[in-house]
Amino acid sequence: MRNIIVSIFLVLTFLCSPAMSETAADWFNKALALWDERIYIDPKKAIAYLKNAIRLKPDYADAYYLRGFAYDDLENHQRAIKDYSEAIRLSPDDAIAYNNRGICLFIAGQ
Repeated sequence: MRNIIVSIFLVLTFLCSPAMSETAADWFNKALALWDERIYIDPKKAIAYLKNAIRLKPDYADAYYLRGFAYDDLENHQRAIKDYSEAIRLSPDDAIAYNNRGICLFIAGQ
């Protein structure tokens, strides 16, 4: 019985280790691969990837910025505004984040 438990544990450890070894940059790049220069091909998947990047690196301004794009693609402008604002807080010289936040604020009537 003990051998079965140890074997199951080793298999689960082996199966889970690749996902655990991905870095914030890996998740960011996965999301970036879904970008077609105008919109996300799959914005919901991009958001999931970017959430993982932010979870691993909470001060990742570019991840907040890209996630703002994804929320904007889903027309969730309030959430996009929040992410653009966080990107600006983390990287105050990011003019494009200011621009995109301004556009979302305009669309949202704010």
